[in-house]
Amino acid sequence: MNAAFEDCVVLDECLGPIPQGRQRGLRGVFRAAKRNADALADLAVQNFIEMRDKTASKTFRAKKKFDHLLEGLLPGIYLPLYTMVTFTRIPYSAAARRARLQNRIVYAGLIVLLLVTGFVAIRLISL
Repeated sequence: MNAAFEDCVVLDECLGPIPQGRQRGLRGVFRAAKRNADALADLAVQNFIEMRDKTASKTFRAKKKFDHLLEGLLPGIYLPLYTMVTFTRIPYSAAARRARLQNRIVYAGLIVLLLVTGFVAIRLISL
């Protein structure tokens, strides 16, 4: 249902400023709708796999809790994918792209944190 409402908004945005250029506006609607429909299809498959394979994992549940913690600490800056898709007007393709970027940043940060912690522990042991 959200996807259908989003299509209506995109249609209005593409056709509104071009009263005489309906053909060009409709091409814009098709491009935006296709890009977001493809992203939504990918998100649906990812969600199915997540629900089927990952929800029982402690690591997965910890990542979800960490997502909510970051969302609370960085309001408006860090948004979990679920929040972007469900509670914002961020297009599906942009939400998926942003979620991938956020995941790379979070995982890189965790790796750095682990490396620093390991380095500090080694230094403390060698003292």
